Parts: sequence; C-alpha cells; structure tokens
Amino acid sequence: MRQGMIGRLMIHAFFVAVHGCRWEELVFSRSEKGKPILVEPARLRNVSFNLSHHGDWVVFVGDASIGSTVRLGVDVMDFQEQVPGESFEAFSACFQDQ
Repeated sequence: MRQGMIGRLMIHAFFVAVHGCRWEELVFSRSEKGKPILVEPARLRNVSFNLSHHGDWVVFVGDASIGSTVRLGVDVMDFQEQVPGESFEAFSACFQDQ
C-alpha cells in the first residue's frame, strides 16, 4: 500500500514539475488493464508515463514531450523474492525474447 501511494505521488510530481500543472487540476483514471491514465488536463492526455512497484522498489518513467508518439513501459521485480537457489542468469534467461 505504501508503494502504491509513493507511485501516485511520483506521477503527480512529474506532471507538476515537468509539464507545469497545478496539483489540484490533475485527474487520473485507470485503463481497462489497470494502468493509470491522465484524464485532465486534456492537453496532456497523450503524454506517456508508466509506474511499477514490487517489494521495496517503486519505479516511474515519464515522457517530457507533449507531442511524442513514444509509449513508455517499466517493470520492476525484487529478485530476492524469487525461487531460492536460482541464479540471476537463470532468472534473466526467461526474458531474453522481451
């Protein structure tokens, strides 16, 4: 729950600092897949951003440009919570095609 709150704060702080928004004008919703999306201000609806949290980690990525067609994604995983005895090389091998 704490990581979710930190993530929401990161998203708000990004739009305030990078895109000059006022905190109180920001309105968010969720996509069909549960990804946070910006509803207001309408002029920034196409700004790509993404958030991931797992364990003690919270990671945010956001696009500083307004007219960009880039779609950003990020995912984080606390490796220490994976299969005991599995090497990092074995774990990461399953992501080689990503």
